[in-house]
Amino acid sequence: ASTAYSIFRQGDEDVAVLPQIANAKDVLAITEVMASNGETIATANGKKGLDWIELHNTAPFAIDLTGWYLSDNPDKKPAKWKKIEGDGMIASGEYKVVWADKNYGDLAEGEARTPTGLGASGDPLFLADPRTTKISDAIVLMDSYGKAIKDVSTGFGDGSLVYYREPTPGAPN
Repeated sequence: ASTAYSIFRQGDEDVAVLPQIANAKDVLAITEVMASNGETIATANGKKGLDWIELHNTAPFAIDLTGWYLSDNPDKKPAKWKKIEGDGMIASGEYKVVWADKNYGDLAEGEARTPTGLGASGDPLFLADPRTTKISDAIVLMDSYGKAIKDVSTGFGDGSLVYYREPTPGAPN
């Protein structure tokens, strides 16, 4: 069965509006997470040490996640989670890094963040549409990203959790 998405024009680009949160899991994946970033990657402004989450858009169109909730805390209602800020646009096929740090500061053009850090114990990650009010409406993008090791990322390889000693933020693993 195919999934229907609404499309609208934003400038010269088609942008998808996902009418139901369940559809997001069909086209979005968390492909890599770093919950203890020391020297691996810096922001466009040169800031180091920020946690990050890499999202991959497999849809044949761009998706804008600005204002969506991204969290590692299932104990709160989605409205208490932190929203994705900055440039939440993810082009078709793109691997987008979302910084996860409450002390990030100013965003550079093209960057996105959620103003909260990631737990070092390997929590689940949830994504929720701004219209979502119940935790049961959110989608689980990752059950656990594993125990954090400094400058080592985690992701999925062959369906199981894999640690990457050479992380690839913004690119395929």
